[in-house]
Amino acid sequence: MVFTPWAHQVAAVQSVIAAIQTRPMDEAAAAERFLLQHSTGAGKTLTIAALTHQLLNVKDARALQFHTVVVMLDRVKLNEQVGDAVERYLRQNGVDEVFRAESIEHLAKLLDQSQQQSPQRVVITTTHKMGLLVRDEVLLTRLLHRSSTKRGLNGGDEGAEDGDDPFQRVAIITDEAHRSHTSSTRDSIEKVVKAGEGSHAQLTFIGFTATPNTDALELFGSSTEDGFRHPFHCYPIEQATADGRIMNTLDNYTCMSCEVETSVFPKPVQELLRTACGAQRRIIDHASDDVAVLKAKALIMMTDFQSMKREQPKVKCMIVVRSRQDVVRYYTLITTFVKKKKLGWNCYAAFSGSVALGGEDSKPVTEQTLNNRQVTLAISDIVIVCDKLDTGYNEPLLACMYVDRYLRASAHTVQLLSRLNRRHKHKPSVRVLDFANHVAQVRRSFADFWRESKVPYSSNMVDETAEKLDLVTAVTVLCDHFSELCCAPINIEDPRSFVSERILPLERDAFQQVIDALRGAVLAFKRLEQAGCEDFFDSTLTSSSLLLISKQRCRLEFEAIARPLLVHCIPNHYWYVHCPTLFCYRPHRAFPDLLTNVSVDLQDRIGCSGQVKKLVSCLLQFGELEQFETLILATAARNNKQRLESSVAAQVVKETTKTLKTSVSAKKAAEVDPRILARIDDMREALAAFEQDG
Repeated sequence: MVFTPWAHQVAAVQSVIAAIQTRPMDEAAAAERFLLQHSTGAGKTLTIAALTHQLLNVKDARALQFHTVVVMLDRVKLNEQVGDAVERYLRQNGVDEVFRAESIEHLAKLLDQSQQQSPQRVVITTTHKMGLLVRDEVLLTRLLHRSSTKRGLNGGDEGAEDGDDPFQRVAIITDEAHRSHTSSTRDSIEKVVKAGEGSHAQLTFIGFTATPNTDALELFGSSTEDGFRHPFHCYPIEQATADGRIMNTLDNYTCMSCEVETSVFPKPVQELLRTACGAQRRIIDHASDDVAVLKAKALIMMTDFQSMKREQPKVKCMIVVRSRQDVVRYYTLITTFVKKKKLGWNCYAAFSGSVALGGEDSKPVTEQTLNNRQVTLAISDIVIVCDKLDTGYNEPLLACMYVDRYLRASAHTVQLLSRLNRRHKHKPSVRVLDFANHVAQVRRSFADFWRESKVPYSSNMVDETAEKLDLVTAVTVLCDHFSELCCAPINIEDPRSFVSERILPLERDAFQQVIDALRGAVLAFKRLEQAGCEDFFDSTLTSSSLLLISKQRCRLEFEAIARPLLVHCIPNHYWYVHCPTLFCYRPHRAFPDLLTNVSVDLQDRIGCSGQVKKLVSCLLQFGELEQFETLILATAARNNKQRLESSVAAQVVKETTKTLKTSVSAKKAAEVDPRILARIDDMREALAAFEQDG
């Protein structure tokens, strides 16, 4: 296979090979480990293939070689896509001993060196098969017995000296190391390989991921003098975007602020609202899940996709929903829309297992029975997913994503949205319309992996930068939802009433945003307090938001309220209250089209903490979200009696007012979140007052 590698691919392979050649293998260590943080869409599959090929030729400092290289993938779809590409590359480069494990029995045989004729081989398998092999006591016992017999024939442990056999090393390369490669998986792999090869096998683990989470960094990361674990080699999203390898998925990112207002309740429900804890949340959650709401969202999605199709006829879109039931419901709504409008688009619903929507006449459906037999994933214009295809799905024409699912994990958020970043000549731009997440939280998720990721080596060490980013994000979300937290230094006398009157009535996803923001703020506040970063609070937080998240009384009150809220204590027969006039659904555009490369990188902003003038200048160069954050900053400075030059305050008033007014005037008034309009006036008043005070 002939291809021209990119510079980062060459550097990554050369770095690993050089380390293996020169690094003395620690006899006491369980395994040698490498973590490579490579952005999605940056040629990770071919990097794996090239590295696999080079591992078969390399010799370490003791002239030992790899007899087995296992390429382990965590999903069947990845096994097909990545596995096929790796096998094709190896065979075209003269490697014939490439095997695909068809079953756990076949995998056990492939891992048993006594059964092999060739001194070297490559095995491509899945994490699932490896786990099944470890749990199959019969197969594992046989493997152990064969290994024991082999060692006995060699004269016991003492008879197998290093010089007898140069092929004593095993490499295990795993893709998507952030998701499935846990410590238990690693132990399972070590157990199987040791069983197959005897005690002389020396293991090398190499993990690839674009989004290394804490587990991946702890398992594979390299310890450095700064007290953190880092990737061995890094080609992050920031660099891949700057080099033009991938498209920036945040170039056209719009969050929709949705409102579901309950208007008319049956009398039993009215009584329940007064007496049962969590009843209001159940009603609103059910209203948010009503098919009429899904129909309204589907109409917005398809209208938007129509406009994109007119400009880019060959592009495709993905709709991400919160459950398999929603996959089926959206599929029904959208196929009906496409047929009625005679658009001729193919729609494909991807989900596992069977789904029953409820009702006496409904029958369970599967992915195979629901989709048109003539429509495949490859030829679909619209793909609807829940947990499927969020990693490893490679469709260069995928240009638009509609998100109707609340995303909590940073790695999941980035992996999912990165499905859009592949380049194609018929895809000049990408677009995201998000109905469920707050843009500040999306920004925070990308900030985790925008540059090189790291985690503290010790659990007692506090990553101050990460905690500050968490706190800034949480306060931004809270001040966005509750303007009283940033407009004046109010005193929340009764946190329980504040939660019940201001938080409980929120729409489902807005409620989750606030709950997670409160939890994150409390946790970050406590950790920063332990690290002695009190000065950061005064320069970043308004007095009211500081009061909400910091006082012990508020923490206890919130925990006492949040627990039953999350349980949603309401009798089952009230879960399915259905009334066509129960709610009013109104979507609004909130902070549209604002995320930029520089905006995502929050570390520069954190470095300005305590320097109000420098921080204001930093924020004003970004988008609407940062413009709003200048209001929080100025209010914090005013409330905490800090000094700010009048010229700086005047600059903030001028720039933020101009930006927000331009943003509002460029869109239909009905589409703009009323909170944005209110914030324009609030910002002008707060900063003008601050300017006069200064």
